Parts: sequence; structure tokens; C-alpha cells
Amino acid sequence: MAVAATHYELNIRGESLLELSARGVWRRDMPTEPPEGEGLAPLRELDALYNPGYGGAPPLLAGRDDAVAKLRGMAVLPLRQGRTPGRDMAIWAPRGLGKTVLLGLVGRMAAEPPRDGERPILVLEVQPGKGADAIRPPNQGKAWRSRAMGVQFTAPSYFGGGGFGATLGAEAREQPDLDRFLAQRLEDHSVLLLADEAHRLDQEAGRTLFDALQSLRRDASGAMDGSGSVMALFAGTPDLPDHFRKMDVTYWDRMGRGRMPLNLIGPNAVAQAVLGPLVRFGRALPEGERETKGLFERAGHLCNGHPYFTQCLGEALHAQLLRKDQAVLDAALMDRAESEFSAMKEVYYQERWEELDRAGLAEAACHLIAAFRSSGGKPLLGAHVRSAAEAGLEMRAEFRRGRPNPSGWVLDSEAAATRLLHSGFIWSENGLAGDLAPGIPCLHWHVREQARKSHGRDLVAEIAAQGTGQ
Repeated sequence: MAVAATHYELNIRGESLLELSARGVWRRDMPTEPPEGEGLAPLRELDALYNPGYGGAPPLLAGRDDAVAKLRGMAVLPLRQGRTPGRDMAIWAPRGLGKTVLLGLVGRMAAEPPRDGERPILVLEVQPGKGADAIRPPNQGKAWRSRAMGVQFTAPSYFGGGGFGATLGAEAREQPDLDRFLAQRLEDHSVLLLADEAHRLDQEAGRTLFDALQSLRRDASGAMDGSGSVMALFAGTPDLPDHFRKMDVTYWDRMGRGRMPLNLIGPNAVAQAVLGPLVRFGRALPEGERETKGLFERAGHLCNGHPYFTQCLGEALHAQLLRKDQAVLDAALMDRAESEFSAMKEVYYQERWEELDRAGLAEAACHLIAAFRSSGGKPLLGAHVRSAAEAGLEMRAEFRRGRPNPSGWVLDSEAAATRLLHSGFIWSENGLAGDLAPGIPCLHWHVREQARKSHGRDLVAEIAAQGTGQ
């Protein structure tokens, strides 16, 4: 996965870091000014300053300014103006890179009360994989199920922020299909559909949803009053492009530049995400430029550009500050936080390993690691990935010597490649099957070590030796 070129802004002291961080997006419960108080009082005002959980909003969303601007310009602004966006949008990336955070941010922007001359936006969630795919305003209870699609609808506002859906209720339960339901909502509102975990969207439901969106967009093309302004924003794991192509390749192709793969963030954004919130709450950076640069580089090295890791490191630093009542962010503080951070990072990698191991893909993963090594780190074609996965499945069968496979094990190379994409083990930045690269930073190393422990030998080295005839 690509990382922005290394560049550190070194003239940073307190307020100037805040100015640098202002290019990011602060969480809504963060104060606009540092709270008053001495010592640890400001830091204790938020029980959880950082949020190292998949989908949890960080105190500062750093390194995503371009993505936020694109989402605002292609989704929120046209809907506010009553224009029909030319295309729907999709975000994909491994877990922990900020898909759900961006989805929530767009939802909050859209649900803000309109100004004079603007149309209100009704925000609805699509919730795949819960028996029946659901469409509803977020965090709401009662639901209505469409006979046409097994879709659920419920009422009122988005995140309690004064949204515009409170009139659904009993009226919605009488609606016969998705097209009619959305068309009625579009009489008074623009509609934004947010679909997290879209890689789990049932294929039949997905096609019905795609057809409804395209039909409404065609009907709206001749409207002059803003009615019919609707769009969908999807987010999912790296197998999302392949999943959508299987449902409707034409719909996927029409998204065009609405397709947004998320990559790792650069080292300067890592430093903003990790250190910016602590500085905002009264902690100071070191006096010397060299020491400040050292903190930036250390944070960048530890986090590998991974947004989830920035929250883990920030939480570890926060915990150390609460224990020591320390005013300066320095190398000694980073030393103390690193062991706690490393433990959190290890849990993340172990979860990814167990996901692959439960699917019986340890050997396929080792074959892929060997394939990337032999390619010199260059991207692999989809056919190469499937070939490596097939070789891994054959190795697994040989190890088991005819014993039945446990429930949940992947049985064919195409499904194996899809699962490896889903887990973030491999990754295509542009969504093309012919441009697959190593995914989550350092995951290949962790999987190799875990496979070595499991099998008692280095499978990757054995596979590489066989490939070179050694």
C-alpha cells in the first residue's frame, strides 16, 4: 500500500502544531479551545481521548483532507443544492484505515439542518448481512420490511442531530417497494444512502438497490425543482470492487471517479493524529528541533502509516501522561508507551492471522508471501494470486492427508483469493485485479512467523527454495 513521501514539518511548537492539525477534522466533542485547568485536569475531561476501535471516530482525522473534500463536493453539496449527483461512490480499504469514520463524517455533514435555499438531506443506512438487508436512519429501532427486497426502513434523525426522517413510522409500513418508498421521500428531501460493510450486501438485494438508484436518477434528470436528488455511498473491505462487479459490472464502471480506495497516511499525518490531540490538551513538544523530529519519526515508524495504529499509540501515550502528570511529550514518554502500544498492535495482527487460519489459508498466505518475494515486491496479477492460493490449498491437503476439512475452510482458489483480499492480506489500490500488492503493513511478516510456529518450520523459505530449484 502506498505511503506519501516522507516530509516532516519541523518548526512545530504548541500552537503551530494546532495550525498544522487544523487541516484535519476534529471530532465533534473536542473543544475548540484547550480547556482550562492545571496539570492533568484537561486530559481527564475526556475519558477516551483516542478511539482505537474499528469505526470509532478519532479525536483528529488526519491525512484525509482530500478524501473529505471529495466526499463533500461529490455527495453533500449536490444533494444540498437539489442536484442529482452524476454517480454513486464507493470507499474500500482493509479494516482500520478509516472507511467507517469517513462514512459517519459524511452522514453528520449531510444531516445538518439546511440553510435558506438548501434542501434537507434524509440520511438512511443500508445494513447488509443481518438476515434481511436493512435500510434505515442510523441508530434507530422500529423497522419496516419491504416485500420486494427484504429491506427495512425506520425513522428519524442521524446521530440525534436534527435529521429529517421523523414522518416515516406507520406510513412506511404500508409501502410496497423500494422505488416507491424512496420516491416519496424525494418529494421533500434529498436522500443519501450510506452502506457500511457493503461487501456483505446480498447480491439480489444489491441489484435491486442499484436498479432503484439508477431508475430514480433517470427520472430526476428532467426535474427542475430538485426532486429526485439521491445518491449512495458504499464502504467495504478490499474485496468490495470484485463483489460489486459480480452484482452489476455496468453499475460499478459508471461510478468512475466516485471510486475511492483509501491508502495509508503519510508520516506527517501520523504525527498530527498521534500528537496533535495531546498538544491541544496542554502538553508541549520538546524545545529542540532535533527532539521534535525524533518524535515525529518515531511515531511514523511505529504506526507504519496505519490510522488504527495512530489511535493505539495515542491511547498508550495518553495513559502514560495520566500516570506521570508529565507536561512535555518526549522520547522517555514514547519509550514507556511503546511496550503498551506494541501489545495492542500484536492483538491486531493476531486477529488477522486467526481469521486466515480459521479459513484454512495459512499455507495459501505463505505461498503468496513467497510469490511477492520472487517478484521483487512488484504487484501480482490476479491469475498469479489464484495460482499461489491453489498451491497453498494443495499443500494444506497434503498436510492433512485425506482428513476432512473443518467447517469454514475455504475450498477453492478463487474463494481463497477473495478471502485474502477481504482480510487485507493483499490489496489493490485501484480496484483492478491485475494490480495486487501486499496489504496491511507488516502483516506478511507476522503471518510467516505464526505459520512457522504452527508447522515447526519456515514454510515461506521452503516454498521459495522450491520455486528457485534449490
